[in-house]
Amino acid sequence: MKTILLILCLFNVNTIFCQFTLNISLESDHPVTLSIFDPYENKWYNNSLATRVVTLDTTGIHSFDFPIKEDGFIKISFDGMPFFVYAETNGVLNLHAKVFGDSAPVNLDWMKITGSNAAGIKLFNEQFVYPNFTAKFTPIWNLIEENYQSIDEVLDKFHQIVDLYVSKYNDLYNEKLISDSFRNLVLINFKAVFLREIARDISLKPLNKISYINSSSTKKVILEKLRRTLNPFDENIFKSVLAVPYTAGMIELEYFEKSEILSLEQMPDSTFLINEKVFKLSKYFVPILYAPKNLQSYLLGRFMIDILNAMPTLITKDDFIVYKEIEKAENIYSAYLKEKEKNFLKNHSITINKKITFIDSSITISSLVDLTNYLGKERLYVDIWATWCIPCIQEFKNYTNIDSYLSTYNIKKVFLSIDLPQNTEQWKTTIQRHDLEGIHLLASEKLVNDIKKLYPSSEVFSIPRYLIVDESGKIMNKDAPRPSSGSKLLTDLNSWFKSF
Repeated sequence: MKTILLILCLFNVNTIFCQFTLNISLESDHPVTLSIFDPYENKWYNNSLATRVVTLDTTGIHSFDFPIKEDGFIKISFDGMPFFVYAETNGVLNLHAKVFGDSAPVNLDWMKITGSNAAGIKLFNEQFVYPNFTAKFTPIWNLIEENYQSIDEVLDKFHQIVDLYVSKYNDLYNEKLISDSFRNLVLINFKAVFLREIARDISLKPLNKISYINSSSTKKVILEKLRRTLNPFDENIFKSVLAVPYTAGMIELEYFEKSEILSLEQMPDSTFLINEKVFKLSKYFVPILYAPKNLQSYLLGRFMIDILNAMPTLITKDDFIVYKEIEKAENIYSAYLKEKEKNFLKNHSITINKKITFIDSSITISSLVDLTNYLGKERLYVDIWATWCIPCIQEFKNYTNIDSYLSTYNIKKVFLSIDLPQNTEQWKTTIQRHDLEGIHLLASEKLVNDIKKLYPSSEVFSIPRYLIVDESGKIMNKDAPRPSSGSKLLTDLNSWFKSF
């Protein structure tokens, strides 16, 4: 067996690389774009960065080799449709894909799989991709809503639910259709997905609002119980598809607990000493620096790429500098981030827009009544947001679709940020980068509390939220449609106002 391993594996200094081969045959009515997300450092799952993009002809067999240090999941996509394969040392997997038209498939009938762990890979993709994995995991969502007496009782039920989901893989293993390493990694996926939801519940709510947390419990005690259930730094997590958010969530919770912070909006950008140098890091990434050093560059690189792809204006120049300080060595993330850094200043230059108006912080506005009195008899569309709220910022681009509606009804845009005062600089920078024409106010604590009174049944005040206010100061709708709703907002405005 050792002789065979020497033949099939390549040696590089002290590191052994073994090969995994993926063969793809295609039936399609058009050339298909295949994106391959090679593992980070040939061992950890890479969800964020396509490293190989090729165009597949409508016929033929295409073969791809992967040098791997350890078994784990690899992401590929066909015209953007994700598919997860399990790369096993010296394994061969064959995919026959049928891609017709541009509609996303609703099941796995388009893919035939043979080879290493084929039955398990098929089951995994059915569970985690089609049609929507969250719809299949309702027991865990129900779990955190049910009335349990203690966190221990919740975790006992958690193990029962995990066992239920993993039982199908146990059957495949007993039939010798999948390997033990594949089965164990799937178990990590299920545990991490479910525990992340429990951790999220704890991070979003005060402990006294959670039915299964008794008065003697603390976040420190709960964190330790979750850690014992699944070590957030188990290296198998980083070879799994959906497990890393659990690690990130646990780091965040631990940071909150140590810093006595209740939620993300209370977390400022922070200054750190790294390699005997002082750096400032955006608050979105701050908890990552509390991870073990061997994980920091992987986690920071991965999440920076995610943010750059979704909301690039949230990244700062200092974030790039910090990444370079902590990166262990050249890797697939560092090459990409270096290129992004080159274009950063050019792509994020700010032009002052005279239609952006800031209400001076010296003006006392403690309630919505104060706000409407200050602005006079005006119709208002109020956007309640924060710089740390990605869904809020994603809505900004949709204002171009509704500006004409608001103008027709003589409605002014008012943007109320619930950021803390220490984030004033980032608040103004975000507004200018997105060219947010309108009236802007950094809401005081009293104003935020007054707004929360509109939603007495909500345990957690979530954003974004939108209000419609008439010229008398009356709130016409406290849950107004978002900018992305387009014509729905127009219909509502038409029912309340007459156009000028």
